[in-house]
Amino acid sequence: MTTRSVCPGCAHEQACGHAEVHACANREPIEEGSSMNRAQRRKAGIKKPEPTYNMSAQQLAGMKKEATNEAINAAFILMLAIPAMVLHDKFGQLMPREVGGKNREERFVDMCVDLYDSYVKGYVTLDDLREWLWEEANTRIEMT
Repeated sequence: MTTRSVCPGCAHEQACGHAEVHACANREPIEEGSSMNRAQRRKAGIKKPEPTYNMSAQQLAGMKKEATNEAINAAFILMLAIPAMVLHDKFGQLMPREVGGKNREERFVDMCVDLYDSYVKGYVTLDDLREWLWEEANTRIEMT
């Protein structure tokens, strides 16, 4: 009769990394091929297998296309909303040709990057940007 250890924490298993143990004081012998009860599976660290789902190639392609379209729409909104918000909020600061050794374009890019950083950190969302542009600047960004 071959036995397996159901004690994954015993020193022998930690040292050798396998479950075929014959000299472990903490093991409970289980006959090869017999089923384990729930307590034994828990003790052995055995978890239920992850469910497996089957998809057709067409379903997978549809999911890829949907994810791609969502990413494109989000990028497009960011591309429009961030510069529009910066122009709305900071236009006065952009009027002087040069401030602190930076020209208008450099300051504009820095302001856009700051607002994008706020989006990345989760301080603002795409919906926030769209809502603020509509409420404060009467500018609507919609994807049709």
